[in-house]
Amino acid sequence: MHPEMLAMTTLYGRTPAVERSLDYVRRQTPLPGWMNGYPMYSMWWIIILSDYYEETGVRGYIQKQVPYLRQLVAQMLGCVKETGELAYPSYFVDWPTHGTPDEIHGVRAINIIAARKAAALLRAFGEDAAPAEEMLRRLLKIGITPEESKQVLGLKYFAVGLTEEDRAKLVRGGAAGMSTFMSYYILKAVASFDREAAEAMMKEYYGAMLRLGATTFWEDFDIRWADNAGRINEFPREGQRDIHGDFGA
Repeated sequence: MHPEMLAMTTLYGRTPAVERSLDYVRRQTPLPGWMNGYPMYSMWWIIILSDYYEETGVRGYIQKQVPYLRQLVAQMLGCVKETGELAYPSYFVDWPTHGTPDEIHGVRAINIIAARKAAALLRAFGEDAAPAEEMLRRLLKIGITPEESKQVLGLKYFAVGLTEEDRAKLVRGGAAGMSTFMSYYILKAVASFDREAAEAMMKEYYGAMLRLGATTFWEDFDIRWADNAGRINEFPREGQRDIHGDFGA
């Protein structure tokens, strides 16, 4: 919900639906559970909470989350070894990277972002930020070096910044390697050094969906699927690909 929250607060400011959603998933996940069954969703809860506070300044609402946040940070710290290695029960960034070698790098990036934001939130509310700071210290002992994933490179931009090699990988092939879940992070990273390239990638990726007849943006989409594909509101002609029947995980 992170990019959606940013969009809604940019347009409308404080948004009760965001607050109800954050409350709901917290109530549904008593510790030591992980939100939606994945530790990364609990990390995203922290990131959303922190950025929502930054966007809206609603101290009263955030104050109610602090006891859970404090315990969640302690639980996460127990899953990061002194060496910096991760010991979570499961890992997830998005579907295209799931089960690939780049996935662990993406999880580290999310964890770094969450630890940094948790420390800032705890300090802002007069709480002890030492566990979050210790977690961050451990996480930074190991670098983020994905082989090819633009999604993970986008997250790396927010976690530790990009190298020149990272920047070259992000723009290579245009929208190739984009994913819907991580498109905000990819495009934000590219825009940090080449705004025109970011706009071109956005138009190529989401424009392809629109040309194929999309009325909503698809949850998972590989730009290569659009090659010689028919529209979703027409039967494929002989030799054409069926975008729904032939693709998707």
